Amino acid sequence: MKLFVSLLVGFLTLAVSVFAAIRVHSPEVGVAIAVTLGVFWLLADIRVNQSKRTIEVDPLTAVYRRLKQSKCPLVREMADSKYSESIAFFENLSEGRIFVADDDEVHQILQLLFCKLGIVKAIHATSYGELGEWGHPNSFWAKTYPELNRKAAEQGKRVERIFIMQPGEQSERTDEIFRQHMALKVSVKTAQQRLVPAPDFNQANNCLIFFDKRKRPIYCFQAMHDREGRFAGAVLFSKIENIQPIVDSYDRIDAVAQVYA
Repeated sequence: MKLFVSLLVGFLTLAVSVFAAIRVHSPEVGVAIAVTLGVFWLLADIRVNQSKRTIEVDPLTAVYRRLKQSKCPLVREMADSKYSESIAFFENLSEGRIFVADDDEVHQILQLLFCKLGIVKAIHATSYGELGEWGHPNSFWAKTYPELNRKAAEQGKRVERIFIMQPGEQSERTDEIFRQHMALKVSVKTAQQRLVPAPDFNQANNCLIFFDKRKRPIYCFQAMHDREGRFAGAVLFSKIENIQPIVDSYDRIDAVAQVYA
């Protein structure tokens, strides 16, 4: 449509210019009129496009603006809060980070990474201070990971987990947890915390690293805990500059780990 209008305007401009040149017997006048009309058309087109850009608003902003006109102060406050939260989420996402604190969100992301993203071919993990949760049948991790590991194995994804152990932590119960992992085709290793360099322990304890078929790290999901060791949230990294330091620390932890047998 825009092309048709442009051709029509061009034809009319040429016709007016030729007619004017014939009437006054001056080609210069015809050229001047053509240039003038062309400039006016260009300015009008720019003005229309600017108006369209001003009018076009994304759906999120449109709904937010409508809610801000509400007579209910609670609605206005909630709109402000959620809109700011959404902007922060998209800003973090553009920088390759997603922060999650809710168990359902964590499970949703893990489902994608373990079971639904075909690009993921291998998963390397570390665990520290979580054996109590692994051994509790009602804990989130005990209920979530067996199914994730099973589905990953069915898809041919290789899963490896290093348990970073405190002195005297290994017992019959931990051995049972390790065997449960192995039954789901998870390669289990153990590393004594005293052998793990502190910077690497701080960088890569309780993390999941996801690799593609070329063994390139593409995602890293890292859990955070409070002072009492309780799960406080997690962050998913998708940019290599954030992932690579964790991969390097994982490799150094792996160097002091032993295959559980």
